[in-house]
Amino acid sequence: MKFLNIFNNDNSKETIENGNDYRDMVVDAENSDDAENSDDVMMVTNDSNQVVKPKGLIGEGEVGIFMNEHDKYYHFGKKNGQLYGSVDSLENAKKDIVAVFQRIISQYIVAREDKVAQMNMHIEAFPPNENQLKPKMSVLTLEINKLKEQIELSEKFEGWVKSNVTAYENGFTQGKNETLERLF
Repeated sequence: MKFLNIFNNDNSKETIENGNDYRDMVVDAENSDDAENSDDVMMVTNDSNQVVKPKGLIGEGEVGIFMNEHDKYYHFGKKNGQLYGSVDSLENAKKDIVAVFQRIISQYIVAREDKVAQMNMHIEAFPPNENQLKPKMSVLTLEINKLKEQIELSEKFEGWVKSNVTAYENGFTQGKNETLERLF
């Protein structure tokens, strides 16, 4: 398991930059096996061990909102477990959660691919821009690859979507059990 230390100010490592916003990821310049290519990434908490809100791709915009909706999916699952309680309703709802996630991720991929295409046009129009834009294009390409990987993982209810699917399943099971207790 790799660790993303977002509190590291070590100058021997380079910080990935995307436009004017610095990403939360620190890449070891001597080690090509960076955290972005890892299957398991874990956030390191700050010195007071406070819960740290995810940053970077998983914490920005609609993805960040989706990732923080565990309670919503738990309660939605609990209600559906009480009302319907069938395996089909459980599986359909899980597929719906994945579809919402994939729509959001697909929008992010398209936006990043558009940026890469625009940067390529600027490089073609004025080749000296290449030194400035290639690092940013590399970051965007890494992000695109990570997002595509998340879409593939979501098909198996794994990856970033797993927490919300699991919250829904837990709620569904709780709702179903409460209904059974009440009835029998």
